[in-house]
Amino acid sequence: MKRYTFPVWLSAVYVLCNAAPAVDLPLEEQGGFFEGDMNLTPSQIRDIFVNRNAGLLNTNYRWTPDSMGFVPVPFLIRPATPYAQAQHSTIRLAMNEIERNTCLRFIPRTNQRDYIEIFSGSGCWSRVGRNGGPQELSLAHSASGTCVTNGIVIHELIHALGFYHMQSSPNRDNFVRINYENIENGMEHNFLRYDSNAVGLFSTTYDIESIMHYSRSAFSRNGRDTITTFNPNHQNRIGQRIRMSQGDITRIRNMYNCR
Repeated sequence: MKRYTFPVWLSAVYVLCNAAPAVDLPLEEQGGFFEGDMNLTPSQIRDIFVNRNAGLLNTNYRWTPDSMGFVPVPFLIRPATPYAQAQHSTIRLAMNEIERNTCLRFIPRTNQRDYIEIFSGSGCWSRVGRNGGPQELSLAHSASGTCVTNGIVIHELIHALGFYHMQSSPNRDNFVRINYENIENGMEHNFLRYDSNAVGLFSTTYDIESIMHYSRSAFSRNGRDTITTFNPNHQNRIGQRIRMSQGDITRIRNMYNCR
């Protein structure tokens, strides 16, 4: 079975982060970025693949709490984005779900320097954590498909809060098997397992039901499963895009020290 290590894929990731989207993939996999929907900065790529000491554990990528213990996250929806009232409502409801369960607060941007700029681009993707200045978050919406569903909006917002994908967790090989033979050629890098110095679970365990977990057939070349859970009862539970799991909530609360 093929295995892929960080040095082998370092140069490829720089190229793939600027690759054109593959239109035959699901919208969530069409971003053309690292692991499909994570638009990483060059610094984040170096941290993951060279320094191996950043990402979720790097506090520089976190949004700053206020004096009351809440964490404001300014955002705006780019003018002329083709969203009707229904899409605006879906985005706000997804934000409300995160707010209801954590100390994060999504606030309309006024003059803040750092903010999330939501627009309808190619596929569903986001920057990871607070990058500084305006940072794009794409929620494609057109007659051919939409990213503006409750689960996908939450998924991309959680990336913007500083979280990577669950199946990249350091301990993932204890819970799932990656079926490299079923992965689309050239997409194997999307299934790298991160070092424990780069990605933390914040006092939680591997979360099969996380809204940040890949689906069972993500980046499949033949329609077969690319991820198999060791517990067969869990196979249909990975990749859900309905709501945050309790583990998702706990990780956000622990990462941001919510009271």
